Amino acid sequence: MLGVGSGIGDEFPPFGEEADLRRRAAMLDEGLDVLTGLWRGQPFSYQGEHYRLSDVTFLPGPVQQPRIPLWVAGHWPHRPPFRRAARWDGVFIDGPGVDWMAGEIIRPDDLRASVEYTLSHRGSSEPFEVVIGGHTPSDPRQAADRIGPYADLGVTWWVEAVMEGFGTADQLRERVRRGPPRL
Repeated sequence: MLGVGSGIGDEFPPFGEEADLRRRAAMLDEGLDVLTGLWRGQPFSYQGEHYRLSDVTFLPGPVQQPRIPLWVAGHWPHRPPFRRAARWDGVFIDGPGVDWMAGEIIRPDDLRASVEYTLSHRGSSEPFEVVIGGHTPSDPRQAADRIGPYADLGVTWWVEAVMEGFGTADQLRERVRRGPPRL
């Protein structure tokens, strides 16, 4: 899978990148059209506001068919990313005021609202992934207890934050080796 998002804006200006969030979102939409067109492995042309290609063939194409699944990130309650996610294969949801460094996870009410909103804009019956993340306790049972209720709310994937401040490099590698919390 490929996770995508338009970003929050303040990290782009130092690199000379577009900071306007609406423009970044439009660029992302066009970029996804270009990417999925190229992934077909056939001659592809595109004329958009931000990107233009003329008779380009991208090889090799992805092994996954019809294409690599795309998960779109969104920060609830900002609705446009969730409408965008509904057009693809999954959504990575973060919520207002959530501090992963403090062990916080999106509030269940925010998760429920964002999933309902996204699915209400979905025009496909294909499987759709709902992804959240954060930092769980190091004890596997406590971790499973902490995220278990989220599975009942439709979460299909958990992304464990492996960041500086959550342990030594060896401790973080051990967390990765253990795999996800088992419910």
